[in-house]
Amino acid sequence: MPTYVYDRSAVPVGSQIDLETQFRDSAGNAKDTDAYPTVRIEDADNVVVRSASNASVARVGLGLYRLRFEIPDGYEPGVWNDEWIGAVDGYSVRATFAFTVDSIGTIEAVGTVVAPVLELGDDPDFTYTQAEILGINVLLKGLKARLRNTAISPDGTPCPVVPDAELIDYLRMSLSEFNVMPTITYYLFSDELVYGLFSDVIIEGAFLQALSAVAILSAGQEFTVVDSGVSIQPPNVSGTINTVITSRQSLYLEKLKGLKRGIKPSPRGFGSGSLLVPNVKTRAQRHRREGSIL
Repeated sequence: MPTYVYDRSAVPVGSQIDLETQFRDSAGNAKDTDAYPTVRIEDADNVVVRSASNASVARVGLGLYRLRFEIPDGYEPGVWNDEWIGAVDGYSVRATFAFTVDSIGTIEAVGTVVAPVLELGDDPDFTYTQAEILGINVLLKGLKARLRNTAISPDGTPCPVVPDAELIDYLRMSLSEFNVMPTITYYLFSDELVYGLFSDVIIEGAFLQALSAVAILSAGQEFTVVDSGVSIQPPNVSGTINTVITSRQSLYLEKLKGLKRGIKPSPRGFGSGSLLVPNVKTRAQRHRREGSIL
């Protein structure tokens, strides 16, 4: 059975390693040493494992020398050093290199990876493609601008009013609302229409959802505070936000419905051949606001 020989990256205790070194002259050309070089080896604790000697050193090419060395038992693993000393054109050349010695091997099971078990209540892991991330980032920037999402913390540093993770959830729900509004569509964040032409409607939907969450949090902080006979009434922020939501909600829904009607597909059987249908009332039905024939 052939013996496996390791390189400098890692060698187990008790195994063999090939230590190679290339000698060159002052001009950088590969050149043989005047005599076989000597090699001295120390372990990770600087204990001499091999004294300087040219025993077992072999020439394997022009100026290239190799020492096949077996790591003896009883020594500590870690980074060991091998020092080479030779003479080129009468000048002494010395260099120290390193190699890694490991104590034992490892064993790893292959093909037995078990998928993690999901429990009720676990947060789902949403994964997006690079194209979807681009679309989300474009919409997220617009949503932050519309919300004026940057506030100042008590220590004077800027901080978000609503975290990015929540804003992305609002965008995801707004896109879902956009798709389920009749007629049902299947747009994704990666579609350029979503973060381009349709961005105003989708950002508005996420904006209203974010405002609703902020209004609820603000309402919980608007209790009257009485301290030493002094009464403090926080401003009615939640009421102001609810007024904004009420005024914009109906406009948002009208815009959303109008947009979906504008991209509604042609009724089946009434496309390019619609001019052949003699009944004018039947042809007109396909563009009715409600109860369209599809």
